[in-house]
Amino acid sequence: MAPASTAADRWADAHVSDPDFVVYIPQDGDTPAHRAASENGPWDAGNVHFVVTPTTTGALLGTWTQADGNSFHGPNARVVVARSEDRGRTWSRPTVLDAPPEGTEQTAVWSVPVVVPHSGRVWIFYHRNTGPVDFDRGMTGVLSWRVSDDDGHTWGERHDTPIGRGAIDDPDPAMLSSWVTSGWQAPIVTRRGSVLCPITRWAGNAFQGQFETVTPEIGFNQRHHEAWFLRFDNVMTVDDPADLTVSTWPDADHGIRVPQLRDPRMSTAMEPSIQPLSDGRIVCVLRTMTGYIWYSVSSDDGQSWSEAEMLRFQPGGPPIPHPSAPCPLYKLRDGRYLLFFHNNDGTANGGSGPGSGESRRPIFVSVGREIDNPGGQPLVFGRPHLIVDNAWATSVTRGRPGGIAAYGSLTDFADEVILWYGDRMQYLLGKRLTDVMLDDTWLPR
Repeated sequence: MAPASTAADRWADAHVSDPDFVVYIPQDGDTPAHRAASENGPWDAGNVHFVVTPTTTGALLGTWTQADGNSFHGPNARVVVARSEDRGRTWSRPTVLDAPPEGTEQTAVWSVPVVVPHSGRVWIFYHRNTGPVDFDRGMTGVLSWRVSDDDGHTWGERHDTPIGRGAIDDPDPAMLSSWVTSGWQAPIVTRRGSVLCPITRWAGNAFQGQFETVTPEIGFNQRHHEAWFLRFDNVMTVDDPADLTVSTWPDADHGIRVPQLRDPRMSTAMEPSIQPLSDGRIVCVLRTMTGYIWYSVSSDDGQSWSEAEMLRFQPGGPPIPHPSAPCPLYKLRDGRYLLFFHNNDGTANGGSGPGSGESRRPIFVSVGREIDNPGGQPLVFGRPHLIVDNAWATSVTRGRPGGIAAYGSLTDFADEVILWYGDRMQYLLGKRLTDVMLDDTWLPR
């Protein structure tokens, strides 16, 4: 059992990274519900995949996955929602959007929102386990969604569908695909008007078993995984949420792949982050186990993708170092891009390689701009600025240290650019990005 803590302890612990906004701090036994703790820690100690989006009324809506400790893959992981009416200064207590039915471990996780501009309707999409488990209940399941037509105050009934299958899924159709959303950005609207949601597809045990060097029981990082995309075909126009149609891209047996160093037959293209380019193409950056960020480009709205290459600060320049952790790419309203990463190859802070948790800090940002480079990398990035760090602090509720991986999101809203992030997958916070942090004066125009 994790050690008990006071409210003052938790408040001080939440401020280790010097945030400008505090969204959620676990209660750790302050109420009867929170005293229902497990060996993983307090009922609400785990908070991750925090995605914030403005609504059409000017409110901010936040959704995330919450669980005991950091047990996000079960048994009681759930999707929650909170609101802010004052641009993130204060937040409502979270309400549960979906959770495992009583007596089951059918988790609801990895939520992302879509706001329809002309109607104000809010959709929240998430992954839901329905019983069958390939290698992990937080990965095997259907796409589910609920809709709010009153700015996120109340929510309609749940709907769901299996996603399209790929070559690395279990051949038995009764075993659903293993996948997760890239839960640190809302799905994007492309120049052609498509709404795309990036996902990671994981190899089922049947596919994974072909590799002699690695068994099906290995961890997430070492399994074969590919970058795929869900397209919400009529999400902006459909009246009845039950009539939503969903396509799975690319239109191929495999998604975007990056060769693993330990076995190049396997892929390590995980947690894609996508943004539109001004010419209608889409750029995708990828978390990998190579010690560096990789990228791919689509010229047909996500139906097919170029062969992945290592992302560099500029074409022909040094590659961008990063361990196996989220590396989200965002696009500001003025056309600049922001890349968040850890600026090390996995060996910083005592880490032993890309999979080391110690290397998942600090968070840096590099500002990027589009360049005219036909057939090559479409963006150039400036020098990294350190944004937040927690110095590998020990949690007062869990009694162990943790990193500060960028499982968050970004808003460019009401004259403020804010990085929303989770510290140690526990505290949900926000950091205002200053003009100094976003300086790009030397980048080509």
